[in-house]
Amino acid sequence: MVPFGELLTDLEREGFQLRGSNYLQEVEHRAIMEREKHLNVFMKWVERSGAFENETDAMRFNPSSFPQRQRLLFGKKGTIKPDPNK
Repeated sequence: MVPFGELLTDLEREGFQLRGSNYLQEVEHRAIMEREKHLNVFMKWVERSGAFENETDAMRFNPSSFPQRQRLLFGKKGTIKPDPNK
């Protein structure tokens, strides 16, 4: 029996075959589509949540922004200022 550490280094050095040449591309495409679907559901919830003064502010919400997520979940109602870097 090969020690676990040696097995891991062999796998890293030599790699291993995945089933089908398109497998990773298919999984990536499926993951991107799933993420987009769930992001749309989340953004619709954000719009209905009442956490923003108006629909425009809800549409400006950036789910990748930690401060904006904090404000959505724990903060007061108000306007989100657009990111000047975008």
